Amino acid sequence: MISWHVETDYIALLLFAVMLIRNRNEKRDRTLQHTLFYIVLILSIISALIDSSSALALNLRSSWVLCDITLTLFMMTIPMLPLAWYYYSVALMDDRDDKAKIRHMKTVTIPFYVYMAIAATNPWNHWFYSLTPDMRYSRGFLYYYLGITLMLIYSLMAIIVLIKGRKKFGSKADGILLIILFVWAASSICLEALIPGLLIVRVAYAVLYTFCSMTVESEHKERLYRQIDEQNESLRIAVKEAEDANKSKNNFLSQMSHDIRTPMNGIIGMTRIAMKQNNPEKTRECLDKIDTSSKFLLSLVNDILDMQKVDSGAMNLHPEPYIMADFDDYIDSVIKPLYEEKHQTFHVETHQVDSAVPIVDPLRFNQIMFNLLSNAVKYTHNGGNISLTVNNELIPGHKERITAVISDDGMGMSEGFQKVLFDQFTQEERKASKEIQGTGLGLSIVKKMVDLMGGTITVESELNKGTTFTVIIDADYIDADQAEWEQNSKKEQNDYTMLSGRHILLCEDNELNLEIAKVLLTEKDMIVDTAVNGKDAVEIFCEVPDGTYDAVLMDIHMPVMDGYEATKSIRALPRKDAMEVPIIAMTADVFADDIKKCEAAGMNGHIAKPIEPDVLYRELCNYH
Repeated sequence: MISWHVETDYIALLLFAVMLIRNRNEKRDRTLQHTLFYIVLILSIISALIDSSSALALNLRSSWVLCDITLTLFMMTIPMLPLAWYYYSVALMDDRDDKAKIRHMKTVTIPFYVYMAIAATNPWNHWFYSLTPDMRYSRGFLYYYLGITLMLIYSLMAIIVLIKGRKKFGSKADGILLIILFVWAASSICLEALIPGLLIVRVAYAVLYTFCSMTVESEHKERLYRQIDEQNESLRIAVKEAEDANKSKNNFLSQMSHDIRTPMNGIIGMTRIAMKQNNPEKTRECLDKIDTSSKFLLSLVNDILDMQKVDSGAMNLHPEPYIMADFDDYIDSVIKPLYEEKHQTFHVETHQVDSAVPIVDPLRFNQIMFNLLSNAVKYTHNGGNISLTVNNELIPGHKERITAVISDDGMGMSEGFQKVLFDQFTQEERKASKEIQGTGLGLSIVKKMVDLMGGTITVESELNKGTTFTVIIDADYIDADQAEWEQNSKKEQNDYTMLSGRHILLCEDNELNLEIAKVLLTEKDMIVDTAVNGKDAVEIFCEVPDGTYDAVLMDIHMPVMDGYEATKSIRALPRKDAMEVPIIAMTADVFADDIKKCEAAGMNGHIAKPIEPDVLYRELCNYH
């Protein structure tokens, strides 16, 4: 009578169960490999349970029916464990995509389904085993020819897959050892078939799993680490390329800005000088149109510059008390010419808090309002209506809420365009708007500036019925009396009579720009000496007595010696005023990096071209 050694199955069962718990507790990614590995463990446990149950039933010989049922189940599942491991080998080593692997697995499973159907008929035909009434067990011919053969075929298929994929192992020794273990597991099938009562197949596969857990899983992790390293390297290269592209973009924008601003300074400056002369009416009209067009072109250049500043994080706000009366004056001066030209009706209504004055950046706040109002004028037909309502109110947290509503009855916007209207370079394509000029940057800049101020902007619009923008900004505030005192102090600082008699060294190589700057300076009765390059400027500075110049206005791009080198040379002179004299850049280089370079060279200030007279005068007033 054969005695079946079930203890080996119990050892394998325990090992499979421990590994299954470990597999569940690990945070694994849901790849096909890990899913099949989990299935392999479950099928291994099922196989070991069936095998041990049938062996135990035969050893105890307690019930013929129980033995017959467990043995039939055992015969039906003989090839199941090698098939599961073949699945896992394919998932681990095959280069095809998951869908192709799954199709292949379904195909190779068909023989197993046929085998199970045949094995299930054993109680009637005894092709796989026979069991006498006194429970004597003997194997049938199909046990060897079909059951063991199919087990061996699936095992050999798994070994072939591993051999073909051996190059995927980081360690050659691990790959060879895994193949050896698979060969041992397959050989144990033959050994168990030859020696009834010896149950070692599940133990062999349990050892195989343990090795897989130590090596194959670590190989998978190593591949993941390598992939992460490769991705990090790709990201590093992409970041470097993006930085280089951004640097190239900034260089291009800086050069373009400089090359446009230099002639724009001549156009705007000479137009301003010409407008002060006694001109015929037609000439004055032409000069007005030149001035309007040139300022529009300058606004486009400034839009691009502002967008670059915001995107690079270089835009800084300069908050200060902003009295509503000043805002009303600004709106009247810059918007009035626009709506009058199109014979539009413009209605303004402001509600301020008499006891408080908000603290905002006037330049950027005005820019937000100008962009929205100029758009309203632009996209509203001749004779249309535009309104601006500004309501200020105090809210908790020592804040003053500014709510500005800009409405028009113009062409409006489609619902689809409203979703992208704050994106850069976006303009709605319509026949009625083809003649309207613009870069599509204005609203994008408005949105970014409102965000920078911690505010919100919303829009309501309908085609051919108009648009309403609502801007809400919560600002700090100060008492109105304190704001009035600060404003009076500011007016005293803007008293340009203090510039009379100032002695200025003007360094500029462009004859047109030199003439414009000289006119602006002499209008305020300043004394002007000129230099056409940096070397000339240093020599002139050396020749005059200590303390002669009250300020130096320094262009950057000049022949012989540029403005940076000229500034450094003046600062290095062995005389007292060399370090004390204010040196102010007056240049078309206006990017943040350009301003930093001026500061690094030893300059005290920066004035952008085209020159705004008030900006020039205020900058010079800062040094007295």
